[in-house]
Amino acid sequence: MRIILGLIGVLIALAVIAVVVVAINLNGIVRSSVESQGPTYTGTTVSLEEVDISLFSGEGELRGLVVGQPEGYEGEPAFRLASIRIALEPSSLLEDTILIRELLIDGAEIRALVRGPRENNLQAILDHIESVTGPAAPETEPTASKQVIIDRLALTGSSATARVASLQPVRVAVPDVVLENVGRESNGAQVGAVLQQVLQPVVGAIIRSAVEGGLRDRLDSVRGDLQDRIREGAGGLMDRLGDMSPFGGGSEKETVPEG
Repeated sequence: MRIILGLIGVLIALAVIAVVVVAINLNGIVRSSVESQGPTYTGTTVSLEEVDISLFSGEGELRGLVVGQPEGYEGEPAFRLASIRIALEPSSLLEDTILIRELLIDGAEIRALVRGPRENNLQAILDHIESVTGPAAPETEPTASKQVIIDRLALTGSSATARVASLQPVRVAVPDVVLENVGRESNGAQVGAVLQQVLQPVVGAIIRSAVEGGLRDRLDSVRGDLQDRIREGAGGLMDRLGDMSPFGGGSEKETVPEG
């Protein structure tokens, strides 16, 4: 009996040590996971500046999440997220489905590079996510064994700029996105599927606004050039009509010799 009690005591001690180690290293584990698994989803570089999550309360914040541009596009990052507030159920970290009470993404900066209605950097990222999480290859998800349930997810206060072809960048509207009970009915959703739910309406709205704004700018430019040409043409035509007039085209009065 003493041996059994001793072994139980050792197991309890090891369990406590394990919890303490996880608690101490949780932020580093989260940051490492985001930076190593993120590119699998986005097809781009992913970096995270800071993580501050309490294992005991399950609440915390991720700061400075940056998603780079996909292949074929250059410039500033596609996404820069200043703050991600999270509240989760700590005990669910040990289960197959992680329960997230609230996920608040505020102040995202988005940069769109548009070459056509469906040819842009944001759509390229979405297409890559779909290739990883779609029906043809669900097993390719790096966290396929882990699913999530999110009671409330909100993307608010975002700003975006878009460059259409060679035109100057324009600011475009970004809608807020609020989702509730994500993965609740299916008892869990894959991370990639959640990313698609959040990004699809945002990307669609940005690209529509960018294309419309770009076309409007281009039409204004063409209209301005056309007006200038009409003025120039009208001025030249008046000069020619003046030269052809039987009364003379000059502005000076005809002088009559005295006598």
